[in-house]
Amino acid sequence: MSQTIVDAIAKQLDALTAWTYSPTADMPSGAVPITVGGMPAKDPAGNGAAVCLTTYGSGPEPASKNGWEYPRMQVRVRHANALEAMALDRVAYDALQELSGDLPGSTWHLTDCYALQSDAQPLGRDDGSRWEYVRNYQLTAEAS
Repeated sequence: MSQTIVDAIAKQLDALTAWTYSPTADMPSGAVPITVGGMPAKDPAGNGAAVCLTTYGSGPEPASKNGWEYPRMQVRVRHANALEAMALDRVAYDALQELSGDLPGSTWHLTDCYALQSDAQPLGRDDGSRWEYVRNYQLTAEAS
């Protein structure tokens, strides 16, 4: 379930933002990539910009009686400029706080998506000296 829902959310972010989700094709030059599972090795934007979605455990247990599941999702952003990295996080936050309904290309209906922190948490600089920030979200979803 987790990979399917995070893939569908990545597609929604592609539609709602100026970012690009293309898991099977090369990124166009200048694009801010959305990835699932890990940060991209390439830098098509030329400024280190990237957005990565990952699901993880530790949310509430699935409700067996009603079919709902409660995965958590981490959104990690990076950019060569710290303020631009924080701006990427804010775009993700604004888009995800409004996200609900049937997720195109999946069998999941997203009932709720909310941030678990009020602000993105700084991770410092990565090996390429790009600034990284992270924010976690609680999802509520059911099979549609």
